[in-house]
Amino acid sequence: MDRIKATYRSCRGVGKCALCPEWRRELDLLYAYNGAEDVGQADKLFYEEMLCHGLEAQNERYRKKGNYGRIWTMDEWRKSVRHRPIENVLLVGNAECHFRLRALVETYVKFCDRRKERFGDILFLTSVFTDIRSEIPHIHERYVLLYLDDKGARHIGIDRALEQAGVDVPFPENEEGRHNNRKMKFDQMCREMWRDTVAEALEDDPDTELDRDARLSLGDLIWISEMRGGGLMERLQS
Repeated sequence: MDRIKATYRSCRGVGKCALCPEWRRELDLLYAYNGAEDVGQADKLFYEEMLCHGLEAQNERYRKKGNYGRIWTMDEWRKSVRHRPIENVLLVGNAECHFRLRALVETYVKFCDRRKERFGDILFLTSVFTDIRSEIPHIHERYVLLYLDDKGARHIGIDRALEQAGVDVPFPENEEGRHNNRKMKFDQMCREMWRDTVAEALEDDPDTELDRDARLSLGDLIWISEMRGGGLMERLQS
């Protein structure tokens, strides 16, 4: 795609604009688990409501074995490297030429639909945050990868979740490790999926790009109001 670049970045951790309420600007959109007020609260609610039973069972096993040093509180557990959410940043273009907010979000929703169709229910979004006042407007998404155990209970586990979704390592002939794992293959597949979705959006509407100095139309402002009123949450949960 020569006209405009689609970027998909994946990391563990969180950007300050996603966690700090003061960064939630007037025209930014937020989808958060269970109607949370900010991204940090969304993470906390999700873990406490969806994963507390698994942690309690794990703590009980360690307690019976006398391994008290391995007993975690929920806050400790959800913030650990192994269990904390994954954060992606998705953007299109550069400072001079990029997607309108509406086109960016609509394209992102289509991408989410495709991703769910391919990987099923292993990926659970805890929050989605748009930052349109930065040099390049972009989307932050936070999610966890969940697998089902033999009893049908859900647990966080990147490798097991991706294995259940049929994702292999990038180089099956080589030993699995830091530079050859299922998460790498998953990110590669998602990156290609995002680029394809952006390319199709440009084919459908070649004027999707908007110079960053152009003003939002009345229609854009009405749409933003609808999305902030629950429209984005409805779209992502459908």
